[in-house]
Amino acid sequence: MTSSDYQELLLYVTKFDEAYSHKWVQRYSSYFLMSQALDLNNSVEQRCAARIRAKILKDQFKFNLALYTARTHSSKLHTEPATNPTQLSDNLLKWVKKLLVRQGQFSYANIANIFVQQTQQQTYKEFKQSLRKYLKFSVTQPQIIQLIDGKLASKIDCLYVEQEAQALKSNLLLRTCNRAIDFLIMETKNKPSDLFIQLISQGNPLSFVLLLVKLILICPSAQVHLEKRVTDLLEYYKDLPESKGQWLLNFLDILNVALAIYAGTVQYNLIDNVPEVTKLNDDIYLKECRIFSLSQI
Repeated sequence: MTSSDYQELLLYVTKFDEAYSHKWVQRYSSYFLMSQALDLNNSVEQRCAARIRAKILKDQFKFNLALYTARTHSSKLHTEPATNPTQLSDNLLKWVKKLLVRQGQFSYANIANIFVQQTQQQTYKEFKQSLRKYLKFSVTQPQIIQLIDGKLASKIDCLYVEQEAQALKSNLLLRTCNRAIDFLIMETKNKPSDLFIQLISQGNPLSFVLLLVKLILICPSAQVHLEKRVTDLLEYYKDLPESKGQWLLNFLDILNVALAIYAGTVQYNLIDNVPEVTKLNDDIYLKECRIFSLSQI
């Protein structure tokens, strides 16, 4: 593009990079760009340019993550080390393994597909009850289960009660997932939600991120709203010193990794390199598996 709108967008990106070059928030500029792409006050050209720029940054992150993951486990084949695209240090691989540990019929993607199929004929009221059970699936922390059954469930139960007798429709599914994301992150732009504060304080951002991933897996269109709410979160915390916001950076980096795996174009697979007998011990098996990144065909 050579339009003035595109040049204005480039100027915005440059100003953003310069303004936040010394701050941690600059590492998550793709979210701010997506916010620009969704802003109806911007011209069509500006929104398109912002979306393209955001996609470039996301694709670069996915590529760097895939390269880092592969080279970490094939150092003999590569003399040049890959750069970790997150701030999770070398523990990134551990988080990726945890995200991938459920494979086959109990994978998060497969459970999401089963949930979608089983709720297609439900009324909206029945769907909301099923959604609570789905979000609790594989959650082991009692505190998080209590929050899902308590505050989150009570908020979801109050959604669109006038439509509870109707069959679930795709637009109602999207609206519900969007509102659930609001409840989990920010209900307004003024401050993070109470649920966000409580969930993040549990000290396990991976479990929190997986709640968001579950929503995206049953309604991929809700990812747009998720990214918008993350942008609001970044705006709220942008002046927080990095030394005091490690808990937030961990959440953001794990979310980026999760979206790259579950909502991106890069597929991560566990490649066996161990005898069948080793698989009897899950811990040993997981450590002796190699994680490679494969482009989806």
